[in-house]
Amino acid sequence: MAITEEVLRHQAQGDLNNHISSAQTTFALILLAIRQTMAGNQYISALGTNFYLRYPPSTFGNWDHPKMLPVVFENCSCLSISGCPRPALIKDSRDQLVVVPGMIVDCYVVDSTLGSTLECYYDLTCFRLLHKQSIETVSLLSDYSNNHFLVNSTVQTLLDDLMIDKLNSEIMFDSFYSQCKPDYCAFSYTHRFSRLFIITTILGTFGALSSILRLMTPFIVKIIFRWKTKIASNDTIPQNDTVILRKRK
Repeated sequence: MAITEEVLRHQAQGDLNNHISSAQTTFALILLAIRQTMAGNQYISALGTNFYLRYPPSTFGNWDHPKMLPVVFENCSCLSISGCPRPALIKDSRDQLVVVPGMIVDCYVVDSTLGSTLECYYDLTCFRLLHKQSIETVSLLSDYSNNHFLVNSTVQTLLDDLMIDKLNSEIMFDSFYSQCKPDYCAFSYTHRFSRLFIITTILGTFGALSSILRLMTPFIVKIIFRWKTKIASNDTIPQNDTVILRKRK
């Protein structure tokens, strides 16, 4: 059955939105499972961001072997499943600690990345503070090119939307029928008749039946009369005179 261009566009856009929504849900569940598994099992980061190895001093009595201790920052321990997010610090050209805009440090690198923003990659000064290289080799991000995301949108927000800032879909109605190449096209529609139309149709039907019966009645009567006459003639029994001859003795 043929469909209109409007219906085709609506169905195609709906299928695309459902596919994107399904991908978002699947990706979010996988990422959440990874983060909860890491935090629940207290995996040790190779960068030493959540646990560190401490050796006992030579004068310490009963402590004769190294221990893994959690990183503690302002009364927040990395033993906590929620982590310890805090602003990232870096030394500038004057060897002073400065806060990196939008950057977060946490117990796990994945949590630090998801909680951070890309603000520093919009600013030349901040970018050079991180990478200490010439801007000639890279291109900074531009706020004017963003349609949905903001400068301070976190990486978690970007991933939740599959990093799709703007979705442009082009649905070509002519190409749809060129691909399937139907032999013929047909369409149907549902229409509800008015009460006046229904009443008029019924009366017209009865009027037509009356005219037909008026024309056929004489023929029907003749057929019935002939049929009865034929039956009556078949039921008549012929009477024959019977002659009895007697022989005299």
